[in-house]
Amino acid sequence: MASDSAILLPDVPDWMLEWQRRFPVGRTNYFRQTIPTGELRTWETERCRLFTVREPDGFARLYFHAASAADLGSILSGIAVCEPLVVAILCKQPMPDVHEIFEQSGFRWYDEYKRMMCRPLPPLDPDPLTEFASRPEALLIRAAMVSDFDPITSHFPNVAEFADWSERRWIPVRRNESKVTGYAVLRVLGRHAVFNYFKNDSAHPRDALLLIRQLQGELVRQGADSAELWVRHDNEKVIKLYQFFGWKFDGLSAQYLIRPPLQERNDS
Repeated sequence: MASDSAILLPDVPDWMLEWQRRFPVGRTNYFRQTIPTGELRTWETERCRLFTVREPDGFARLYFHAASAADLGSILSGIAVCEPLVVAILCKQPMPDVHEIFEQSGFRWYDEYKRMMCRPLPPLDPDPLTEFASRPEALLIRAAMVSDFDPITSHFPNVAEFADWSERRWIPVRRNESKVTGYAVLRVLGRHAVFNYFKNDSAHPRDALLLIRQLQGELVRQGADSAELWVRHDNEKVIKLYQFFGWKFDGLSAQYLIRPPLQERNDS
């Protein structure tokens, strides 16, 4: 097992893609996701590559591609870091072998999110009354997201990215007397869109309906014909809201596991 400090964060996609091409049959949770900026550590054996990125909220997120369960277990048992480790296992079918490897290495269950798709998006006309966050409002929203959503199961954009998203009209909002009472965050990536953050503090349920209606109209206006979101598996109220607008589960889930710092594990 080796830790390779020569790999830089911008090199990670090619480093992992080369490995996935060499071992196309294997267990992985790396699908060329956007990786947040942070301290990078990498490990490699003959049949496994793994890296962690330290997040600003006090934990490190872990990604892997393993053609050997034994090699994955060997790396995990040898990782000694002072912050919690978080891994999201993405799957459509249960992977008990992978879960067992992580559990034997000190990881425990944290939460589960499921993906919903809207494909095709309904041909809604854009609502001319749709409002969007200004740059100052976007920065306030970004600061509040740390308390509005769980950092462990979220992948927050950095402040510069979020400010840019406001310029792209990717943050529709609802206001009451100039105060933002609800917001959504979306990204349009060609013909496909991603919608992962939705917050409604209004006392009127119709405001949540209007906000989702407006964001779906905006997705169509910006050229998207399909969209995806992730929702906590037991958030029935929000799930029913999305289903009302045509969203459906596609079977993919993200199962989050967390390993406490070494000192906490030794004390338990």
